[in-house]
Amino acid sequence: GGRCTKTVLCSSSCNDITVLPGSDLVCSAHFDNHVRLWDPRSYKLAETIENCHESQVTSVCVTPDGNGLLTSGRDSKLKIIDMRTYRATHTFACPDFIASINHYKACISPDSKYVAAGSSSRICSNNQTLCVWDMKQKVVARLCDTHHGPITCCTWHPDGTFLATTGHDGQLITWR
Repeated sequence: GGRCTKTVLCSSSCNDITVLPGSDLVCSAHFDNHVRLWDPRSYKLAETIENCHESQVTSVCVTPDGNGLLTSGRDSKLKIIDMRTYRATHTFACPDFIASINHYKACISPDSKYVAAGSSSRICSNNQTLCVWDMKQKVVARLCDTHHGPITCCTWHPDGTFLATTGHDGQLITWR
């Protein structure tokens, strides 16, 4: 096992965390609507992307090229943040996408063609919806009614052959 080398107080509850490749910065998603970048060598805050969302940020995911960050928020939006400017380059939203829980994780496909996240459904009250957006066209590519409870997480296989989702209903579902 490992041992704790340092504890840093973040000033806001943290919902998700990822390491930015090539920079060694740690990126965290927060309850106060901000994304924070931390230097793990100095244990200091390197940058804050303030009010990244209108409500708490639920997840952060690095784009495959390492130049962007996919964020998801309780405001029912996903955003691509340019990590060179720390500004949103695109916002993904859909009337059928509702961020139903505080801790849902969005993802981006390995080829950067799609982003995906699970939500509550306005289409069918018994099911939850997996929303997949086309990154190039900036439109919803697919809506899939899937789980019988909130979808908590989705992830693509590293080679892009399938997408997997999990939810509060105890199911793991794969999509091709």
